[in-house]
Amino acid sequence: MHNNNGREIIIGMLLEDISSDFSKELVRSVVNSIPANRNIRLAVFPGKYDNGTGWVHEYRAIHNSIFMLGEQCELDGVIFHLGSIGEDKDSYLYTHFIERFKDIPKVYIGLDNPELITVNYDNESGISEAINYLINILGLTNLCMLGGRDDNKDARSRKNIFIRCLNENGIPFREENFINTDMSAVCFTDAEELLDKNPDAPAVFRVTD
Repeated sequence: MHNNNGREIIIGMLLEDISSDFSKELVRSVVNSIPANRNIRLAVFPGKYDNGTGWVHEYRAIHNSIFMLGEQCELDGVIFHLGSIGEDKDSYLYTHFIERFKDIPKVYIGLDNPELITVNYDNESGISEAINYLINILGLTNLCMLGGRDDNKDARSRKNIFIRCLNENGIPFREENFINTDMSAVCFTDAEELLDKNPDAPAVFRVTD
């Protein structure tokens, strides 16, 4: 497939974090959805946006230039997975993408905005099914949770849903059963601290893969 001037179509995919299982699966899903006989190329731009405060995963940050891709390359479409970066509708980063790519198709993943084309995961159903299984099928009541970062919208939402699911089943939420993590695959210290506080806990619900 070519556009009007005969060149191949290039779709950009901007990921907040390429190292997560979710991001890897996201890339695989997009690649697998591209027909083999079409001349479409996927360009993946991974990074971590550092807004200058120093608290966003500095150890694997890619300088903000990756997020200025609008000035650096020509794309025919863009897929964005920005996570909590997209929360502030007035932020420069958010408005930059809207304005820079206003004339090409855009899809936002995990962003709650009825004005944009978005694809969202269902936190409500997923967490409810998991907690109801643990409580009503397995009969467990002392449940712990490895949460996420307080600055992450999804992490906050998932904690609130977790608490509500417990309350709906008559189980009070206790702060000692919960701990924040950086949502990475290597938060061993946090997990150990949670288990040290709850040595008899039969199950732990984790906010992310």
